[in-house]
Amino acid sequence: MKGNVDAELVLHAMIHINDFDQALIVTGDGDFHCLVEYLLEQKKLLALMVPNRKKYSGLLKRKYFLPYTRFVADIRNKVQKKRKTPMRTKPHQGTLSVRDNSSISPPKIMSIALSTSKQ
Repeated sequence: MKGNVDAELVLHAMIHINDFDQALIVTGDGDFHCLVEYLLEQKKLLALMVPNRKKYSGLLKRKYFLPYTRFVADIRNKVQKKRKTPMRTKPHQGTLSVRDNSSISPPKIMSIALSTSKQ
């Protein structure tokens, strides 16, 4: 059932290149190296997130991808659900300032999780 899903993902990302500011690609599959390379050339690559540090394609290990390469294990602690901390028994001392951020729009990020398993 895998069919041309790889090619379709690459094609859709390229068709919609102007609809997002940056892309976060999650894969270890070398079939997507051309997409990563294209996004890098277009200055649209936010990061290449590799699920398995020990087992990913050599095509994604090229030196010009390295500054963008991140590994899931390295950020796991940052993205895991945090345990609830006990409530404070003392009130917070100090002042609270509130800024109006309503005019600031977040960047549009395209996140593509690509399977590394061949079926």
